[in-house]
Amino acid sequence: MDFEKRANSKASRFFEWLFAIVIINLFSIVFSIFIITLLPAVVASYATISDFKEHGTHRVIRRYFSNFWKYIEKSFLTGILLIVILVVAVFSMSFYRNHFDVDNVVGQIGYWIMLIVLFVLLLLSLHIPLLIVKFPKFTIMDTIKMSMFICFRYILSTITILVCDIVMIVGVLALPIWVFIGISLPIVVVLKFTEPTYYYLKKIDIEGIIEKSKEIENEEDDFRD
Repeated sequence: MDFEKRANSKASRFFEWLFAIVIINLFSIVFSIFIITLLPAVVASYATISDFKEHGTHRVIRRYFSNFWKYIEKSFLTGILLIVILVVAVFSMSFYRNHFDVDNVVGQIGYWIMLIVLFVLLLLSLHIPLLIVKFPKFTIMDTIKMSMFICFRYILSTITILVCDIVMIVGVLALPIWVFIGISLPIVVVLKFTEPTYYYLKKIDIEGIIEKSKEIENEEDDFRD
């Protein structure tokens, strides 16, 4: 009897999670149609799925919209900044390729610098959704700086996120399945495998450390003045 209860309980939780993941996936797709709302949609998905561990999978629709509006300002502005950098880098690469000869030194240097900028931008984008959710007190610049630091410091977490992001993109090829779990399921995997990293960062109070460093910098600036 106890075994049947446990089995039914596990089955019930599984289908509750499955339903919640599908709903989040659909909302993520809808809100990502407009490119400028892509990051807010992804951040809301991260926040909602992260909430499931503490509060269960109840009221998933209300919780998604609550998280969407909670993080929309920071995620929207961060997304705009990243899009601007992306557009400038791509335009610059096109400019250097089309307006300089292949063997022109200036053109080659400019092209490769912009290629490096795109690579750095990719690295920056990997941890940003998690940082916005896990450390809401960070400013936009704090989030970007910390994303770059974590990207190299915790390389396994970075690789996990990169692989899952690739799965999100390539998964479009399996369109019927991707529509239901192509975004939310990789996010579940990311949250699972990056949990030790972000638990450690919270344990050492990284927000407090950064805030303290700012206070010291301000005191030094005041002293110089």
